[in-house]
Amino acid sequence: TFENAAVGMTLVDLDGNWLDVNRKFCEMMGYSKETLIGSSFTVVTHPDDYEDDVRRFTLLRAGKLDSYFVEKRYVHKDGHILWVDLYRAVQKNEQGSPIYTIAVVIDITERKQAVEAMRQSEAKFRAVFEQAAIGIGRVRFDDARWVDVNDAFCNMLGYSREEMLSTPWPQMTHPEDVDLDLIPFKRM
Repeated sequence: TFENAAVGMTLVDLDGNWLDVNRKFCEMMGYSKETLIGSSFTVVTHPDDYEDDVRRFTLLRAGKLDSYFVEKRYVHKDGHILWVDLYRAVQKNEQGSPIYTIAVVIDITERKQAVEAMRQSEAKFRAVFEQAAIGIGRVRFDDARWVDVNDAFCNMLGYSREEMLSTPWPQMTHPEDVDLDLIPFKRM
């Protein structure tokens, strides 16, 4: 099970050195099992995550934690960053003293990249929305209230952002034009 798991798995002694690593972990990291066994997990831990990772591991080793979960970065053999979810638990002897840790390592690099791409896309949208010279607003279908409006739209209509967000758009529309807008709105 350990060797053939679909996720990375490692056994680490109380000094932080790998006792065993499975095939999937080696594939994720780009190293052979022989290279990793006996070396410290800190060797491939991203420098920005090093201090927090060592602090948690120290608490495990001291028996102050039984397990922990952390999202962290490793540095792949070729130098690229690998984001992982790391679940680490302590294995104890019959007397209850920690003897080593076991970890499950799941590669979340693609998910992190997708989240970052989404964040950048949202930032671009927000910049276009806010800096547009034309009025832009987004409306909820259920109650015809504004979800968001830009400054240009507020300035065009003479309302503050707060006033617009608290007023359904049909109340801001000229009475003769409400039906012209409301009929296609209801169809949408």
